[in-house]
Amino acid sequence: ENVTYSYPSQKGNAVENINLEIKSGEIVSILGYNGSGKSTLSKLMCGLLENYSGTIKLNGRDISGLNREDLYRYFGIGFQDFTKYSISLKDNVGIGMIEEAKNEDAINTAIEKGNLNYIIDSLPNGADTILGKEYDPNGQDLSGGQWQRIILSRAYMGEPEVLILDEPTASIDPIEEMRMLEHFGEIIKGKTAILISHRIGFARLSNRICGMDNGHIVEDGTHEELLELKGKYYELFTSQQQLYAKEGLVNGWTNKWTNKWEKGKNIYA
Repeated sequence: ENVTYSYPSQKGNAVENINLEIKSGEIVSILGYNGSGKSTLSKLMCGLLENYSGTIKLNGRDISGLNREDLYRYFGIGFQDFTKYSISLKDNVGIGMIEEAKNEDAINTAIEKGNLNYIIDSLPNGADTILGKEYDPNGQDLSGGQWQRIILSRAYMGEPEVLILDEPTASIDPIEEMRMLEHFGEIIKGKTAILISHRIGFARLSNRICGMDNGHIVEDGTHEELLELKGKYYELFTSQQQLYAKEGLVNGWTNKWTNKWEKGKNIYA
């Protein structure tokens, strides 16, 4: 409610006068160009940033009065500025909920949800393989897209009530993004999910889309409603539609994906 936040030494506000209500079980996409305030808003929601003006509530309770450890347990978070720990893949997943880090069943469930098995199968020691070479010359380096799947599994760790996924497909191409989105759709059923991105693919998973610009929420509605407005979301959608169609051409999938984009009413329901 009326939340404004400015980073230390920043001129102006990163987000300004934000009013947003998300219901339990709702899937909301927050879309906008880089620098629009999306990531800052997500960090405010889960209590990682303080010294803001306004009020943030979880289940009707002001989070400023909640124990931070209790608050964080509600959230499974995958930020775009994640840390690549030079420890085993399994431990990289487990630290998503440190209290369950030794729970093999919880880790295996998170690995399954993050669709990591195909990566694990290619590693010399499976899930026990050390990632990175900082502490082990035999450690394995991964691509940006592979690391993003690990961060997704880290977010799913411990079956959190609320998922916040910030640009989880930033390091992959639009066609691979489509495959991941199909998987996301299954994983987030029954969860409250906040999907942060500058890509419009996430809109197909959402009950609702919030468009951000210059620290403000400037649009809020369904895919059809926002296309009708012909504002920021319409601008994003029409410009990126061409990109997805082009990628489909390169991969021989032009008809498949172009037809889906043209049937936006169905794909975004």
